[in-house]
Amino acid sequence: MSRRRADRLVLGLSAGVIALTSACGAGGPAISAGGDGIFQVERPIQVVAGEGQAWLLTGEDDGAFLSRIDVAGRPTDVVSLPGQTHSMAPYRDGVVVTWFACADRRCSETVSKVLVLDGEGSTLSEQEYSRSPGPLEDSDGVQLLGVQKDLVWVSTGGGLIAYDPQNDRTAVQAAGRDGFLCLLADGLYALSSLSGPLGSSADPLNEEQFDDPYEVVVDRLDDGSWIRLLETQRAVTLYEFSQTECVGGAIRTGQPDMASPAWSSGSGWVEAQPYTNPGTLTVPREPMTYGNDARFVLESDGVIRRVFGAPDAPLSVEKLQVPADIFVQDPTVVTVLLFDQSPTVIAGCLQQPNQGSSDARCYIRLT
Repeated sequence: MSRRRADRLVLGLSAGVIALTSACGAGGPAISAGGDGIFQVERPIQVVAGEGQAWLLTGEDDGAFLSRIDVAGRPTDVVSLPGQTHSMAPYRDGVVVTWFACADRRCSETVSKVLVLDGEGSTLSEQEYSRSPGPLEDSDGVQLLGVQKDLVWVSTGGGLIAYDPQNDRTAVQAAGRDGFLCLLADGLYALSSLSGPLGSSADPLNEEQFDDPYEVVVDRLDDGSWIRLLETQRAVTLYEFSQTECVGGAIRTGQPDMASPAWSSGSGWVEAQPYTNPGTLTVPREPMTYGNDARFVLESDGVIRRVFGAPDAPLSVEKLQVPADIFVQDPTVVTVLLFDQSPTVIAGCLQQPNQGSSDARCYIRLT
């Protein structure tokens, strides 16, 4: 169990590095094109591959800045987005961005925001949800779950919302659900606990308890109501449940470098194989990141492993070739990978923030 605790510490430190990198500095985006689809970015947060171009979020003092990147690596400024916890997903030929921000100058209230842009960066629609009293640090924030059938799914402090940008209306509104939410190909699901919430015991959890069986079940959102799928009930370990993630078209429990149970509506429960190599005391975990309904792992210099959900085949794996002089796996430094792939574009960045620079080298090309 000591390795697991060490893994959690490494992940926490890595997340802290990213947060600090995104928050420092001043001014707008610093992006320089180097030709042949190569460019350099200061303080990148997220990359989304779009239709013939990429969308890039970079950090600002009070929030984030959104830019478009063409296939030559040239940037176009789009909009400044003051606030916190920005996240993006592709929407048709454009992009959707969610974040939460102060509702007034005094920041006596906060609000969750949804902005949808077309391929040219023009606003299709903008909506606010879940206004709540108090400053940003007291807010429940907003989580972008994804886009499905032109509906933007978000989770806010006020519940779950499916927003229809084309008609500028809320198509579905539902209560939140305890557990881990996953927007899969055929709907919104939650892996819920039947053994009580994590940490519900009066006594703190000890290492032995992480291997205890934990009863879980899958719930599905149907017409705004949660339906329990009783046939999905099973036991996982408490530790596996605490590490649940949405990846490759499935709800996967446990760590990515360990075999563990995973569920999708097409496959049911299966024993999912590891999709990363285990880290050691001398070799850190492979750098990885989320993209369009996929997880991307830097396997070796110039090789990205993509874990995705093919039709009726969740957790499928393929390898992508990228420039080895940009995407370098250096076990001696902390490495932050940003990457994504669409039907038309591959785009990504590699940053090594502990080397004293917030810059990242990036690459984009047509597929």
